[in-house]
Amino acid sequence: MWKPHVETPFPLLTAALAAAARQGIEAELIDLEPRPTDAVPASTVRLGVDGHAMSFMVDLKPDLAQDTLADAVSALDRFPANTRKLLVARHVSPPLAQALKERDVAFLDTVGNAYLRLPGVLVWVTGRKLPAAIGAVSATPRAFQHKGLKLMFGLMVEPALAEAPYRQIVAETGVALGTVAWVMRDLQGMGYLTAAGRRRKLRGTRKLLDDWASAYRHSLRPRLLIGRYNTSHIESWQDWRPESHGALWGGESAAAVLTDNPAPELLTLYTDQPPVQLIEDRDLRGVKRGELEARVELRRKFWTMAPAHAHPAVTPPALIYADLLATGNERCIAAAETLYAAHLARFFE
Repeated sequence: MWKPHVETPFPLLTAALAAAARQGIEAELIDLEPRPTDAVPASTVRLGVDGHAMSFMVDLKPDLAQDTLADAVSALDRFPANTRKLLVARHVSPPLAQALKERDVAFLDTVGNAYLRLPGVLVWVTGRKLPAAIGAVSATPRAFQHKGLKLMFGLMVEPALAEAPYRQIVAETGVALGTVAWVMRDLQGMGYLTAAGRRRKLRGTRKLLDDWASAYRHSLRPRLLIGRYNTSHIESWQDWRPESHGALWGGESAAAVLTDNPAPELLTLYTDQPPVQLIEDRDLRGVKRGELEARVELRRKFWTMAPAHAHPAVTPPALIYADLLATGNERCIAAAETLYAAHLARFFE
């Protein structure tokens, strides 16, 4: 039965379908759970106009932006090849709408902007702005807000933690008990966590990793910046031994340590507190916004667990992957794919 408005566990999808209904687009929610042969947990919706209808698998990208567009489109390619894909975002600006249309990527947003090619029908709406009242209300589940991202990272680094009592998860990840309860419910509702009685298991899919990386870029990563620096010792970065100063390589530098990627253009270090001796030894000089481009950045370490498979001088591979995608740089995105194949695929496929 066709329904002009469908309630789902995902506020972003509910809002987008409601906006589509106001445009005269009929919507039916077909599936909220992954099919047995489908490793990508995603909703499936059926959209139609005047009886012309088509089914789409949905990928939610709340904060779509120009520098994340390529990654968002690439993520759609990981859905089964014989399915239609639909990108759903909070807002798709006219330049983003045009770019998606040129790539023939179907999309909906929460204010009615849309691009759909249905049998005999073309839907193309752009230019609708996001009201301030809507923009102020987060459509992002708690699992993908900054506290939830810390918990999710802990589960990805140590999947066995999903089975632990909540108080142990609190101790391991440093998030509040209430946050754990909310995030675990969110993950279960999105199909990323299965639960049978007290037994819980994280479904470690590529889409989980990509969704975490996208949310990390917007919600958690900006909060972690300690400082940006320049140095004349950039060429000798492999001799820095940050682990001896309580720091770990992240981003491009970590990828270069773990793979055959070229020398990094930006050195990223994660640390509990600024490594004073390293800063002095390598003559790191602070760079202010608007000045010369930084070659080194310090970010605050937000996890405490040390997985057995981790390299002693680098952050966990899932974080390296997210840092690489966050650059929006094609060279770094290619490096992320190399890193995924070598160090993450066995955990996330």
